[in-house]
Amino acid sequence: MENQDEVLNVQNDKREGYVADEINAQTAYSTIYHGLTTRFKTTPVETIALAIIVSFSRGKKWCWYSQRTFSIHMNVSVPTVGGCLKRLHEQELIEKGSPHPIYKTDRWRAGGKVLYELEYIQKRMDGAKEERIAYQKRVASHLKNL
Repeated sequence: MENQDEVLNVQNDKREGYVADEINAQTAYSTIYHGLTTRFKTTPVETIALAIIVSFSRGKKWCWYSQRTFSIHMNVSVPTVGGCLKRLHEQELIEKGSPHPIYKTDRWRAGGKVLYELEYIQKRMDGAKEERIAYQKRVASHLKNL
């Protein structure tokens, strides 16, 4: 169980940066790749954290989110985020970069295992899209001949 004082401190923390984080959290979205959840056996919270990192690091770049920002996006506590990021890093699903020079937040990006799987999923999605377009053309051609 979380320390009640820590929860109250997080709720009372109204610094300007966190207000901006809360506003940005309302307009952001991430794609959850279900193939990754079954392949790496991640928990629901880990899956969401991984989706956020993949979305906001845009592949091989870095995601600069603080644990507080992750907690806002994921609707979980900061300690939960810390444990989640630690487990993902231990499984080599994410990489940890050097901290931001001013804010001291860690940098995160998808690890090699995840990038490989995402490329595979993307190829399958592209192939399915091409098949769907070809099917639609065949149907349209058939309908013209009726």
